[in-house]
Amino acid sequence: MIRSPVRIRWEALPYFLHHCIISSAFKLLLKLRIIYHFSIMIKANHHTHSSFCDGKAPLRSFVEEAIKQNFRILGFSGHAPVNIPNNFAIKTDELLDYCNEVNLLKKEYKDTIDIYLGLEADYIPTITTDFDVFRQTCNLDYIIGSVHLVVTNGAKKFWFIDGPDYNVYDEGLTTIFNGDIKSGVQAYFSQINEMIITQKPEVVGHLDKVKMHNNERYFSLSERWYEQQMEQSLEIIKANGSIVEVNTRGLYKKRCDDLFPGSRWLPVMHEMGIPVMINSDAHHPGDLLLEYDFALEQVKKAGYTEQYYFDGNGFSPSEI
Repeated sequence: MIRSPVRIRWEALPYFLHHCIISSAFKLLLKLRIIYHFSIMIKANHHTHSSFCDGKAPLRSFVEEAIKQNFRILGFSGHAPVNIPNNFAIKTDELLDYCNEVNLLKKEYKDTIDIYLGLEADYIPTITTDFDVFRQTCNLDYIIGSVHLVVTNGAKKFWFIDGPDYNVYDEGLTTIFNGDIKSGVQAYFSQINEMIITQKPEVVGHLDKVKMHNNERYFSLSERWYEQQMEQSLEIIKANGSIVEVNTRGLYKKRCDDLFPGSRWLPVMHEMGIPVMINSDAHHPGDLLLEYDFALEQVKKAGYTEQYYFDGNGFSPSEI
C-alpha cells in the first residue's frame, strides 16, 4: 500500500522556519552555481530609534513588532552622541550599552530576523564626532548621515529644522539667519554636502528635511535656486556612492505632505543611477511600516525596480 505524502502548508510554518529555509536554499544554490543572481521582495527597515535616544520603546519591542510584521531585516540607528546639550541623542556614556544590547538581540534572534547595528550620525562642522570614530568604536554595520542642526559662520546657536513645533524652526531662522530663508537653506545643503564628502555615510538621511516646516510659507519648492541646491547635493551623492533613503516620517506624522526626498526628485535620482532604500524613521514599534506602500508606489513610478538593504557584508539590491 502506497501512503500519500504528508503535505504541510507553507503559511502554517513559523516565520523563523521560512527564514531558515529560504536563507539555506539561497546559499546552497549560490554554492552550486545554479544561480548567479537572485532577489526577492524583502520587508526591511534600517532607520529605527529606541528609548536609548528619542524613540519611545525598548529595542526588544521593535524586534518583536518586526517579527509580527514578517520583517526579514531590522536595522537600529539610534542618534549618535552629539557634543552639545540635547534631548534626542544617545548619551555618550550609554553608547556602548546600546551597541551591546543590539548585538545581543542580533544573536538571540538570528534564526528569526536579521538585526543590524547602525547609528544616525549628525554632522555639525567642528562640533560632532568624526563618523569613523563611531565606526571603529562600535563596529557598526552602517551609518545614516543626517543634518538636524544648521550652523552659520560665527553663530553660537543652531537652527533646529526638525521636531514637532514649527515655531522653533521660525525662531531659529530669525535668530541665526535674520529671517533670510535662502541663506538658511543654502547653509543646510552646504552642511549636507560637506558631510557626504568628508564623512562618507553609507546612507543619506531625509535629504530635503529642511522643507518640512516651510510648507510653502517662506519659499516654493519649484524656485530655481532651491532646485539647484538639490541638484548639487544629488551630484555629490552620486560621486560618493551613498544610498539615499526614501523617508516616510513626515507623512505619517502629518508634518509634511510628501516624502523625504520629495517624489518629484525620485525620477531624477533614478536617471542619475542613485540607489535608494525605503525607511520609516520609526520612533515607535507601530511606525515600522507606516506609509511604506505609498513610498514603494512612488519609487516604482520613478522607474526603480530595486531598493537596497544591508545583508551582513554590505548593501545589496532587492527586487521590488
